[in-house]
Amino acid sequence: MVAASDFTTELEAKVANSSSRSASAISLGAAPRTSTGAATHSRSTLGPHQGSITDVAKRDDIQAKLDGGAKGIEQALDLLDDGGATDTPYRHIVTDALAELFMAKTPPLDCMGEFVRRIAQHAEPGIKVFSLNYDPLIERAAAHVRVRVIDGYLGAEHSYFDPAVFAERIGRIRGTHKGKQFDETVTPIHLLKLHGSLGWYECPTNGVRRCGFGVAPPAGTKRLMVPPQRRKAADTMIRRTPRFGRRFAVAWHTMPRPSTGSYALGTGSPMST
Repeated sequence: MVAASDFTTELEAKVANSSSRSASAISLGAAPRTSTGAATHSRSTLGPHQGSITDVAKRDDIQAKLDGGAKGIEQALDLLDDGGATDTPYRHIVTDALAELFMAKTPPLDCMGEFVRRIAQHAEPGIKVFSLNYDPLIERAAAHVRVRVIDGYLGAEHSYFDPAVFAERIGRIRGTHKGKQFDETVTPIHLLKLHGSLGWYECPTNGVRRCGFGVAPPAGTKRLMVPPQRRKAADTMIRRTPRFGRRFAVAWHTMPRPSTGSYALGTGSPMST
């Protein structure tokens, strides 16, 4: 196991190295961790929150699969959900329990804030950060250090999803002897959360929306969080908007390989504990 001090030193070196190159994308992902930094399994992570599943019969179904030898909530869900196009209640039950788990977490923001700040200092406009995490650690850290992040949503309350925001540039127009010139003043980080996020939900009448990270979506809506099971990769690519998986595939195959950064960060990782 890597000591916390060694982890921090190594991470800082990698971030500094990436920041000195013309990187165009960074991917983030994290496995749950124990207080000692060791990886844990989703079974033990979700277990204490299974009581939040109000449908007793379906909760018992999930527990029966775990008791029967399923290796974690992922395999239990695979055994109950065939991975088809039609939604089943089980995936939403698990998603809601996962959301409750992450909503209760409020890790310190200083280290992640420094990470975000260094990314924002990069000369490349609109650097892409692809996250596999449900938690709002990057969003909160960015606000903590006053770094602008674009996640595809607009609006102050129950924000609506508009992918056109990723194509916008922020700047001012000034007059010169050559005519009007556009000066880019801010280069926000483009955050694309491939597996959805706390706060994201789909409303039958109002479409894809985002509410506060620490509150539950309105009644009658569905969380937009891809549950942990074998269908995760397929859902990431073909799930109803936001289809960030396609953006990730394009970026991954078109960016120069030496410019790519990949870090294991998120709520539960050593950086957030």
